[in-house]
Amino acid sequence: MGTRADRFKVHVEKDGQAVTLYSFSAYASGDYVDAKWNAPDPDDADYPASGAAPGPTYGAAQAVTAMVQPVGDGEKLVRTPWGEEVKAALKAYFPYDVTVAHRDRVTYDGTNYWVVGLGEWNVGGELVYRKAMLAEEVA
Repeated sequence: MGTRADRFKVHVEKDGQAVTLYSFSAYASGDYVDAKWNAPDPDDADYPASGAAPGPTYGAAQAVTAMVQPVGDGEKLVRTPWGEEVKAALKAYFPYDVTVAHRDRVTYDGTNYWVVGLGEWNVGGELVYRKAMLAEEVA
């Protein structure tokens, strides 16, 4: 019958949803990046004249399968590791062998989300799955 992790992986492959995972690489850089928030500041004199400041960069797209569900009322607000409280829209359960981290981008059903919270489910020292809380990206 296999381990719990293997059974979960088979379940996800059979009944899961296709998502695209992009590993976070780096934040935008330049003199116009606000040091406190580590984000482009459009009020800075060095902000690009076009108004199109570069956003974060991500690694290559990775097609994976996950169990994606809307979050419950008690799970909507998530405190990120960097102290922000954000509203999660979805939660995705990834098999044990998929690497997912905070700030990664997940595209599901044509919408981009970013990973704002992570959890793992271990049974007897065996990692079964990773749960990612996803907030919709703001354009």
